[in-house]
Amino acid sequence: MRRVSRNHFLILRDGHILDLRSRYGTTVNAEPLMFGSADIILRSGDVIGLANTGAMIFWRSEALEPPGYGQGLGEGWGLLIDGSARRITRLTDAPLYLELDGDGAVTTTTERSSAAFALLDRNDAGEFLITATREEPALVVVDRLDSYHNGPWVLGRDESFPIELRGIEERHPNTVSDVEGAQRGVFSFDGKCFEIIVDVPSENQAMSEAVDPTATRH
Repeated sequence: MRRVSRNHFLILRDGHILDLRSRYGTTVNAEPLMFGSADIILRSGDVIGLANTGAMIFWRSEALEPPGYGQGLGEGWGLLIDGSARRITRLTDAPLYLELDGDGAVTTTTERSSAAFALLDRNDAGEFLITATREEPALVVVDRLDSYHNGPWVLGRDESFPIELRGIEERHPNTVSDVEGAQRGVFSFDGKCFEIIVDVPSENQAMSEAVDPTATRH
């Protein structure tokens, strides 16, 4: 099933980005872009997430080439998008712990420490789950109620949540939903927003570069 809508989002010449009421949503720097919102003007380096399936880096034509672009992220089972740092990390191991580093960026480690706030792992059915490892600050799932609204789904300590689109693909779009209709993979912790994309088909499909709409085409 195609998760990215045929007409998913639009970037205007002034840099405004609009979601075109996509079925599974758009994010900018790991924050959901709601249908009808015209508040976000893209900056070079902003990360656009599509339907919890892939990511694009927006870069204006007059700006320098993004650091590391074109080098690829290697093999792995998913991507971690840190909204504050505007950084994409390939996830290659499981289980993995999430924690904030000294700069407040979301990082991964294979060893649990006192700073860890979440665990990424597979269950017996092979599905990836995120599990809160502490009560406070709370790990919050961004629950997509419909294309206009989000609601928080707070995870208590040792409570898990699936981070795959599998299982909600038959949900009718743009309708009020319960937790099973959540926008998988979008979370916040201590004011930091991050997105996890799982089961990435291939490197070329997973990450690409968004074209500056003001650039002259030849």
